[in-house]
Amino acid sequence: MNGKKSLLQQLNKHLALSDMLKMVKELAPEGYQEDFSTVAYYPLLDSILAIADCTLFITSAGADYVYMSPTCEDMLGFKPEDFMKGGYQFFTTLVNPEDHDRAFLGAKIFFDTLSRTPVEQRKSVVAMHHYRVKRRNGEEMMLLVRAFILDMDKQGNLLYMLNIGTDITGLKKMQKDNIILSITNQDNHSIVYTFNDNKEIEEHQQFLSDRETEIIKLLQLQMSSKEIAEKLFVSSHTIDTHRRNLLEKTNTKDTTALVTYAGLMGWI
Repeated sequence: MNGKKSLLQQLNKHLALSDMLKMVKELAPEGYQEDFSTVAYYPLLDSILAIADCTLFITSAGADYVYMSPTCEDMLGFKPEDFMKGGYQFFTTLVNPEDHDRAFLGAKIFFDTLSRTPVEQRKSVVAMHHYRVKRRNGEEMMLLVRAFILDMDKQGNLLYMLNIGTDITGLKKMQKDNIILSITNQDNHSIVYTFNDNKEIEEHQQFLSDRETEIIKLLQLQMSSKEIAEKLFVSSHTIDTHRRNLLEKTNTKDTTALVTYAGLMGWI
């Protein structure tokens, strides 16, 4: 039970699966071989992830699914084998057509970023992107995917990716979102890519201002606008304006959703 708790704590802190798999390996029977292409047949990982509130999947460089956690059925209504057999082509059929460009551009920006990153630093690059997908029952949800590099060859070419999918339908307004992708590097600095009004891609080295980040962190402490205003020596009206602007900027439903979303994206 301690092993399960520790793994779930790592999931909740959004750490790379490489750490979790290392722990699983330590619990594995003697003779277990570390081969991500056969992780799907390792029942310990299934049993641990069965009680997680997210879906975890491992993809190869060829975009094949080599592992899909059993929680995908609770989240999407499809069984792991549906993804394993259908591959990325099957997944794209679930994505809202209006979000196809965002999904494609997000992947392109991520791989372009990797190509410019020194090999020894590539495993520290994490991508966060989200889009609308359709469940088996026809309902639409907003899926946030946090992507980590799980394994590379000696030349730094991608072998396996670890992806953690989280349902953020309750956080985001369901209309089309302008945020394409957020990439965090080894310095824990996030670069955000968005569409502008002309549907051109814009790169934001600092998507949230220092003051906006500070306000979100204080909201995370459940402080009111009045309390935040007193702490920052500004008026309550100024804080309320920041809060309205942040909700619009992040396309989130309310303050709680804003704080949760900012945390998932690695901005606070």
